[in-house]
Amino acid sequence: MMKGELTFFVLLLFIVGVSAYDTYLTIEFRQSILTFEENPVGRWLTETGGVPTFVISKVIGTSAVVMILLQFHFAQHRLTSKIIGAIAFVQAALLFYLCTY
Repeated sequence: MMKGELTFFVLLLFIVGVSAYDTYLTIEFRQSILTFEENPVGRWLTETGGVPTFVISKVIGTSAVVMILLQFHFAQHRLTSKIIGAIAFVQAALLFYLCTY
């Protein structure tokens, strides 16, 4: 496996891992999620459909991102490394927030 390939899959695993941790926290703190959830879309999903709707939406969203990133990667799109890098950066910021809040 080449360096670029390894980097891509490590970043992809990191993105999925942070998303899974965020989803775990949503389930773990489901009783008080409306108190702590700061994402307006997440709040709306929780208010209208409950925590299961919010969790399903998170899983679908993460799955869509992973599928699109894999499509870009295997098509050797020239912006793939910049896109996955940007998403990983945002996930790192989210992880920092989740661990320090």
